[in-house]
Amino acid sequence: GTTEPAGPRWSRGWTSEENRHGDLLNKYLYLSGKCDMRSIEVTIQHLITNGFNPGAQKDPYRGFLYTSFQERATKISHGNVGKLAKEYGASDLQRICAKIA
Repeated sequence: GTTEPAGPRWSRGWTSEENRHGDLLNKYLYLSGKCDMRSIEVTIQHLITNGFNPGAQKDPYRGFLYTSFQERATKISHGNVGKLAKEYGASDLQRICAKIA
C-alpha cells in the first residue's frame, strides 16, 4: 500500500527490478536454445524452495549493506559476462548484460 514506510516500498521495488533482470536473462536463454532449460528451471525451484537469508536480522542498515554489495557484485558479474559475450560474437547477450549491469 501507499501508507507503508519507505523502507518496505523501496525493498519491493528493488526486488521487482532484480526479478526483471532474471526474467530477461531467462527469456534470452530460452529463446536462444543454447541451454538445458529444464535444468535451469529445476535449479531455480531448488533455490526458491531452500530460501536465502542475507543475515540482516531485521536491521535495515544490514539490509542496505547487503543490497549495496550485491548490486556492485551483480554489476561486475553482468559486465564480465557481457565482455565475454562480445568476444564470442553474442551481441544480443552483450547488449542485455550492458543494459542490466
